[in-house]
Amino acid sequence: MKTLKVCLVVGLIFIAGVAGGVVATRITLRHFVQNAIQNPEVINLKIEREMAHKLRLNPQQRVEVRAILTGTRQRLKTLRQDFQPQFTNIVQDARTQISAVLTTQQKVKFEEFQTENQRFLQR
Repeated sequence: MKTLKVCLVVGLIFIAGVAGGVVATRITLRHFVQNAIQNPEVINLKIEREMAHKLRLNPQQRVEVRAILTGTRQRLKTLRQDFQPQFTNIVQDARTQISAVLTTQQKVKFEEFQTENQRFLQR
């Protein structure tokens, strides 16, 4: 009996640790993604620093890599702006199709789901 209690306590501690780790990871990942979306230049700077360190870039190469990354970021931004309307239409169409197969109660929950996850679903 005493061994069983010890095993249960150890098991509960293990489960609590896993759950805590999952929650902490999700919070950290969401923070990282939000930061990357709000400050894309910070990501470029991190990429540049890591490349400079791992590839041992000289000062001239660093300048050229920085220019390439900046140009690439701008081109990707333009591409996103060009395709955003199509993307939005596809997502809206999917939402309409999903809503069409749901019951009234499920539609309410689907609306709640979309509201709760609005910041992720809009991007």
